[in-house]
Amino acid sequence: MNRSLLHFQQVIFFILAVLLPSAGRPITPVDSFNNLVAGGDCSGFKDGPFYEARFSSPSGLAVDEKGDRLFVADSGNHRIRVVYLHENNRVETLAGTGTAGKADGPLASASFNGPNCLSLLPSSRLAVGDAGNGLLRLIDLASKKTSTLAAPGKFWNMAYSPKEDSLYLSLPKETELVRLDLKTARAATLLLHNDQLPHPKALCWYHDKICVADADLPTVYGVDAQATTLPSRFSVSLTAIGSGDHITELAASDGLLYALQAGKDPLARVAPAYAPVSLATPWDFIDNNAPGDLEPLLQFQSGTPVGFAASTIEARKLLIAYPGYGFQNIISVKDYDFDSTWYSTDSPLDFRYPVKKPPKTFRILMLGDSRLVNAPTLAEKEGKDPAWKGESLRIYTIPKRLELILNTEAALRGSDIHFEVLMLGHPGQNPAFFGNTQGLEVAKDYDVDLVLSLWSMVWMDYYSKPVDADGVPKALDGEYLLKPLSSRIPPGAPTRFYRHCLEKGWCQEGSAFPSNDYGKYTKMDDPEVYQDLLEMIGHALQVFSQRLQGMKTSGGLAPKCISVYVPHRSWPQDIFEDFWRELCGKYQVPLIDIAPAYNTLKTSFYPVNERDLSKHYTAMGDYLIAELLARSLIEEKDVPFDSTGDSVPGSGR
Repeated sequence: MNRSLLHFQQVIFFILAVLLPSAGRPITPVDSFNNLVAGGDCSGFKDGPFYEARFSSPSGLAVDEKGDRLFVADSGNHRIRVVYLHENNRVETLAGTGTAGKADGPLASASFNGPNCLSLLPSSRLAVGDAGNGLLRLIDLASKKTSTLAAPGKFWNMAYSPKEDSLYLSLPKETELVRLDLKTARAATLLLHNDQLPHPKALCWYHDKICVADADLPTVYGVDAQATTLPSRFSVSLTAIGSGDHITELAASDGLLYALQAGKDPLARVAPAYAPVSLATPWDFIDNNAPGDLEPLLQFQSGTPVGFAASTIEARKLLIAYPGYGFQNIISVKDYDFDSTWYSTDSPLDFRYPVKKPPKTFRILMLGDSRLVNAPTLAEKEGKDPAWKGESLRIYTIPKRLELILNTEAALRGSDIHFEVLMLGHPGQNPAFFGNTQGLEVAKDYDVDLVLSLWSMVWMDYYSKPVDADGVPKALDGEYLLKPLSSRIPPGAPTRFYRHCLEKGWCQEGSAFPSNDYGKYTKMDDPEVYQDLLEMIGHALQVFSQRLQGMKTSGGLAPKCISVYVPHRSWPQDIFEDFWRELCGKYQVPLIDIAPAYNTLKTSFYPVNERDLSKHYTAMGDYLIAELLARSLIEEKDVPFDSTGDSVPGSGR
């Protein structure tokens, strides 16, 4: 079965199973990688819910400090619009009659002519580049009145400098960079016919200075303008801070300077170092923005005004007004450094989420072995090695599928809760053990609300690592491994288990025992060995759960730990499923057992396992597991879907 057909099947299932809301049910914005903020494919004018709102060539964007309001220069409608980000992106007209004009006064009667750029100023003011009139307009958000500040001509962009209380204006066609002092309302030309910046265009406040990019040349400069003894004259120095490719707009976030470009990389970090921003989708990773015959998500032309702003409350979340053909809308794009983690299974953590949890976000941490971190193929290719040896995509893993499903369900339920599902996995290791070390650190650092621990029968940590005060294996210690095995074995169940194995001839004294040869060592039909394994694994999982209960999230509650049992074709399901049910019951750790539903649906979702690699799951298998896991979390109220914005788990189980 080819890759494109499987992609199609996934999309169809997703639409039928998830994307069909009941009539009249409210929809809220999705918060995944690339998302609609407001608008539609076709040009028009309409206020209201974000998915019904319509724009005509939206361009300039500005976000207030609280992150509540996104102002939009709706150029084709000659209006200034507001997207209320804290009210599920509801859209409202702020000013403009819809007819081209230049009337000042109350917002209801004020008129504009093709406004193309915006800048928020102190004291609740919004500067508007009124391109069609060649005017710089001012909206007083408190008094709800419009006035005219200056008539600089048709400028491309503007940026506010808080250090100077001035607006910088770029006029690329006139080869001019102008600074307007807001205290005196005097304008001064800083650059004119400059060889380094012959056509100054994109502007942004970054690292305590105004940065400017040329329309054609690659270098981005920081501008330092000092007044001279001559009136209205300045000494201007330019410092190179980055580089791009036909930059159209600039925005700054999290110490990084981003650019929208007409070059080959439509979105890129240009300072402190150049790097394209990879556009992640739920189904694939868009190499070069448009592989094959796919329509590009972003594509900019040098002469077309666009809007670009960064969220003021969420690091590396970028807002883009994209008035391209079939894209009369505003979208958000997250830059979580996908390039360095998208194809890799070496890093235990997946995408580099911001440490600070965004508002109204519920974070889940999934712990597991190779079944979790292996980013599988959709189907094996004849004559090629399995995908995890070089072609795998993390987006197909269980955590990423779960994140997509939960966020979609939240949107369709009308909930303003967003979900992030982080992954922490180590092939061949038991999360009950590394959860007590690295897992606790990640849960604390990333303000995790819920931990899902994938079941594992690995026990060898007791014989290769020292234990802590609670008898749980700690981090690997090279010197500890040099000690004889007999002196490394902890008392209790690990010692009993080792003695049982010696007595039954399953290992030899002084050998490299234990290995994880399940067929040789587990012997689940032996009651003594069974109880030893139950205690070794169950105790570590219980300690981890109790330690989580001693933590507090930013919402004031302790993270919850739930164990997850998923069948695996390489191991006897009935034996291990019963074992895991007994373990979680005895050690009081909640359990999600999806085996019955998984067995029911696995043939319908075929292929759910790869042929090699110990029968690891395919992308179809991971999607099925994530769907069943999401259903359980929702039904048991382990994840919140209310609209309060609080990251508080439900009271299920």
